[in-house]
Amino acid sequence: MSVEASVEDFARSFGISIDEMSSEVLNFIKDQDFSFNELSQVNFETTVLKILKRIENDNQVIASKERKGVWQRGWQENLDNYVKSGYDISHLIPKFIRPGNPIRWQRRYVIPTDPWFELNYIQVLRQHIFEFYFSDCDSLYEFACGTGHNLVAASKVLPNVSLIGTDFVQSSVDIIEHLASKLSLELSGYLFDMKTPNFDFDLQANSGVLTFGGLEQLGGDIVPILNYLVEKKPKICVHIEPMIELYDDEHLPDYLAIKFQSKRGYSSGLIEKVQEF
Repeated sequence: MSVEASVEDFARSFGISIDEMSSEVLNFIKDQDFSFNELSQVNFETTVLKILKRIENDNQVIASKERKGVWQRGWQENLDNYVKSGYDISHLIPKFIRPGNPIRWQRRYVIPTDPWFELNYIQVLRQHIFEFYFSDCDSLYEFACGTGHNLVAASKVLPNVSLIGTDFVQSSVDIIEHLASKLSLELSGYLFDMKTPNFDFDLQANSGVLTFGGLEQLGGDIVPILNYLVEKKPKICVHIEPMIELYDDEHLPDYLAIKFQSKRGYSSGLIEKVQEF
């Protein structure tokens, strides 16, 4: 039997009340198919087994030297496909957003009706984040901006805000330059390595800062970029990151997420470090 993710579910996942959600966000939720089916016992066991095998066999090391080449090639592939398609921005969706998989939803695994449930959820989240946190900023910086797809979305919500994307590989900056030209956006890109921040790179006055799965890739070496942001004093920083401290190891899906995140070496300790500052 199909179950529909409710507006209340979204508000709860954002940590807000429904009254704090704009009409644009509410309409987007209503316009998408956020229904899903619970896994049968057999499918649940199969899913858990696949996850356990994936964790056991995974050998990717986050923030290792060779990862820079991987990111350079990955974003270059997105750029090449974007150009070949006649500048279809759907080719800017990162390859790690994969349709049709089971997803973890409210501490359980479910099968979405719409294979793009995850992407649609991200779009709802972005709409809320941009409106709620950055509407009073004059500029928005996304560090580790990748394909720039978040900044394209921001341009539609924040048309009067100057947009800046930074990344540590050139192919990402090249994408930003293509987007600025083809879409006539007030958008610029810069090379910037969050592990060794360039303190000569200043932030504009009344600016906002966004990371969306960027800090996780630093392998725990998050203090340099936090020091940089404290010195540059943006108006607001929003970090959309997986935080291992918020998982509950008494729930199996959360426990498996903890195991995977620990095996990969994604950054942890962000909450503690921010509180220290």
